[in-house]
Amino acid sequence: MMTGFRAVRRCRRLIVMTLVLALAGCGTLDFSGRPFSGSRQAVWLDNAASGSRFEEFLVWSDRREIDKSAWAAAGSDTSHAQVTWSNPVTGSSGSVRSGVVYLVGFNAGVEMQAPVRLDVSVLLEPTAGDYITNANANVRLSPEVGGEKVTLLRRGNRVKAIAHEPAQGWYLVSSGDRVIGYVFADLLDKADGGDLLLVGGDIQYPKLCRELTYKMAFSSGKSDEWLNGVCRDKNRRWSVVGGRSLEAAG
Repeated sequence: MMTGFRAVRRCRRLIVMTLVLALAGCGTLDFSGRPFSGSRQAVWLDNAASGSRFEEFLVWSDRREIDKSAWAAAGSDTSHAQVTWSNPVTGSSGSVRSGVVYLVGFNAGVEMQAPVRLDVSVLLEPTAGDYITNANANVRLSPEVGGEKVTLLRRGNRVKAIAHEPAQGWYLVSSGDRVIGYVFADLLDKADGGDLLLVGGDIQYPKLCRELTYKMAFSSGKSDEWLNGVCRDKNRRWSVVGGRSLEAAG
């Protein structure tokens, strides 16, 4: 009897150790039961199938491929970049195409094109005014000296300030209809006839948004097209903000 009891205990220990090793090998599990390693937000866009006619019927492995491709498309540096995917398990395949990136909530509510890697983790106050650079000035993706350089404005270049970063003294500026980045305030002088206009509104975090367009083909021969909007917040995460089917547009 003791021998049998010890054998059962030994078997149980082996099972527990096997489960521990298995979980350690595939990372942790999120609320949906899918394995991931590290920060899930680095590779997944939750609810990317929002807008699909078949959203509630999609199997998990198809959702995984759509979510991964949508995350890659959302973070693409270029507009109209296309990310394709295929699922050997179900035979489904598809693509996700990225749209133009817009800065939302500034410039009197007008959406302006912006760089996808623009730092939106800083508080800004809406403002408006024309400025002239008083020296050669670097334009950066974040309001700090070590921020990634976008371009160089020569002395005498004219830009429009659309927001002010009060903590370190930077302006978020635009040229034409595009946001180009941050310029240190000491390198800017008010332009003649371009008095500062306070737009008003609370200090807020900026937000970047873009549209994603999806195509999907099932092994059964059915297909679907849909689009949704995605926005990136102060925590640098992309999230879906809406979706609709493109079936009628076909």
